[in-house]
Amino acid sequence: VEHVDVETALKIIGICDSTGYLRSFIQIERMDLKYSDFIDMRLAGDIRVRMPRFSLKPKLQNLATVIKIANGQGRRVKEVDLTLDSAKVPVTYY
Repeated sequence: VEHVDVETALKIIGICDSTGYLRSFIQIERMDLKYSDFIDMRLAGDIRVRMPRFSLKPKLQNLATVIKIANGQGRRVKEVDLTLDSAKVPVTYY
C-alpha cells in the first residue's frame, strides 16, 4: 500500500470523488499501473484513458470535459490520451 503507484491511484480516486463535476463524468472501473510513464484507466461505458502520473487534477478536468462534450454531441468516447501536453486532447470515438 505504500508503493508510489498505489499512492497515485488513490490520489486519482480522491480527486474524482471530491468534485461533483468529475464524479458525474468519470466513473473509474479499473486502473493498470504496470506502465512506468502512464496509467491505463478503464471507465464506465468502456472508455479507455491513458493518464499521466503528473498534473492529475487538470488532466482529470480535461477528461471530464471531453466526455461531457461528447455526450452533448451524442457521441460515445472510446479512448482518450491525456499523456500529451497540448491544448488538443486526442480522442477516439465509437
